[in-house]
Amino acid sequence: MKKIACVFLLCCVLIGSASAYLINCECPTEVAVGAPIEITGTSNIPAGVSFEIILYKARPSVREIERKTFTIQDGGAWSVTFQTTGLEKGEYNLQIPEKLAYPFGSAADTTVEKPKVIQIIDRSTELTISSPMVQNYDGELEIAGKGSLLGDRGVQITVTAPSGSIVYGPTYIQTDANGAFSAAVPVTASGTYKVRFADATGYISTFDFTIRGTAETTPTATATPSGPVLTTWATASRDAPAYFAVDTKAGSVTIATSTGIDWIIEVRDEDGVIIRKNDQGSLNPETVTLTARGGTVYAKVYPSSSTDSGTVTISVQNADGVAVNTAAEAGFEEGTTPAATQASPLFAAVFCAAALLLVARIRR
Repeated sequence: MKKIACVFLLCCVLIGSASAYLINCECPTEVAVGAPIEITGTSNIPAGVSFEIILYKARPSVREIERKTFTIQDGGAWSVTFQTTGLEKGEYNLQIPEKLAYPFGSAADTTVEKPKVIQIIDRSTELTISSPMVQNYDGELEIAGKGSLLGDRGVQITVTAPSGSIVYGPTYIQTDANGAFSAAVPVTASGTYKVRFADATGYISTFDFTIRGTAETTPTATATPSGPVLTTWATASRDAPAYFAVDTKAGSVTIATSTGIDWIIEVRDEDGVIIRKNDQGSLNPETVTLTARGGTVYAKVYPSSSTDSGTVTISVQNADGVAVNTAAEAGFEEGTTPAATQASPLFAAVFCAAALLLVARIRR
């Protein structure tokens, strides 16, 4: 950035004697639209004295843009910054109005008679953005384009999030021989992201990119269970699990445990396939959802820790009934459909003896 030193002399008559006051300032002669005009300097004017400095649009007609006040500090330092965002390109003037107590001498500049000239240029025309300015959220902001004057010297980008925090850069990214560039910047939210471009010469321009939508997990499409929730309970330990039979309705069926203990639930469906769940700990219920044809499915519940035991409540939705069924154990151990009831050994022995006696009598 080109800079020139400006020196102007302020003359003041104090108690009949003349004193010369000097202000040295450095300011740019050329600034890109969007870059600040930073003016700094030193002075031998007493600390605490303030002056106004005014930024004017010089052509096609004189028009005041903004005025600011600066105050001389201890040691004579002072500074002023003007923002150029939204200004048109063209010629601008800086002027410091005269104060009666500090009349300017003939060597002074940056005055109404001898204003400081600054050219504000629009470098945004050097860039062509090819990536969409409005993008759907996918976790990345795509930035791609071409700089007519960049060549293969790279371009610096800085990305500012909607919150105002910088989430990327300032970092130089590669450009090819034609000045083309591309980058994918990780983002975590929707909104407007400001991307600032610069090169070795300085600021080029800032472009706004809008991200629409949010990060969402698409759930697996499943039918929602309907009907009242049926419950029953039983005591369970690691060595003595609780077993249940569920008389399902056709459709999606949900079976869930109670909380308070880290339960393991196993559900055996109508085809003999066993579904096992244990990923919720003790604070949330373990839940199994399956598609049923209206038959009976069986559940086995026990604590994950061998030292735990207690009462587990089973909740079922989209079923005609649920009941404790100790006979279901065989189905989980052997992989066969458990019987609803189990015959007594004594009854079986008596039945066999009677059958043998009947056969013996027939032979006689």
